[in-house]
Amino acid sequence: MDLPKELQAVDADFTWPDEREEHISSVLKATLRNRASDSDKVGEKLADDILSFVKRAENAVGVHDILWTTWSVIFDIASNRVPRHDSLIRCLCTLRQRDDSPFDGHSLDVDEPDQHSRLARVMHTESWTGRWEDLPGFSHNLQEHWSGSIDYIGTKKVAKWKNFHSFVARFAGRSRFAPFLTLVICLLRDVLEDVAEPGRDTPEAMETKLRVAHDWILNCGGIIFEDMTSEEALRPSTARTRKLGPLCPQEIGPRSVERWQFWKKRFAEFATDTDSGRLDSSLTKVLLDTVKIMDSFEVVHSESEPDGVAE
Repeated sequence: MDLPKELQAVDADFTWPDEREEHISSVLKATLRNRASDSDKVGEKLADDILSFVKRAENAVGVHDILWTTWSVIFDIASNRVPRHDSLIRCLCTLRQRDDSPFDGHSLDVDEPDQHSRLARVMHTESWTGRWEDLPGFSHNLQEHWSGSIDYIGTKKVAKWKNFHSFVARFAGRSRFAPFLTLVICLLRDVLEDVAEPGRDTPEAMETKLRVAHDWILNCGGIIFEDMTSEEALRPSTARTRKLGPLCPQEIGPRSVERWQFWKKRFAEFATDTDSGRLDSSLTKVLLDTVKIMDSFEVVHSESEPDGVAE
């Protein structure tokens, strides 16, 4: 796949992180600037760009490094450019539809002594064997971009935080790919189960958190509800990570429909806060819509149970 004309003469050395990131960012942004194509075609071209990056890797470690940089660039673009979300989501979905691995044809042998330890770390993450459908390294990279609190100063940084979560929530919901779901559960816990902390949880911060929580329910609520109603036991480490917040009844399970219902109750309570003037009144409809969305998942679940009765 040819590079955009303005970049055809560029021959970046992908072994240098800064040069690799600059080149990947330039190519992807150039593709996104193509307004002649619809978002699906642009997304497919982005996927082709990424495949061309991977082909340049010298070995498996190089593939890992290129993918890691690519995911970072995508998260940065998504945090700053909301109109490009559809193309980026299409790109990731296109990659996941492939039935091969980015590591195919790339040797695990490395020549440099210092790369042996790096290879061991890459293998330890279990992302080096991943197939394209797993987006190797995507979830690990996402964790580094994730932020569970709003302590930024300035509307630009808050907007980037909201854009990032909106993008990931939409992608997860559309692709039904959410190996990072525990992060989402922890975010909902922080917003809905924690006691407000003076100085940190200002009305402005709480409004932003609630809008982000709404985004997750709107775009990914089905996946979250399926997880909450799953009969599969959580691994002990995951259960500890998903521990209940202080406001949540401690007798319910970290994975339970009761926890989902508690979240719904909290959204309704925050809607009351908008009526009292503690939160912006424009948030009322958002919160009540969130409650309706959550109700709809419960209705579908109840109707799918034998005799229409949920367990």
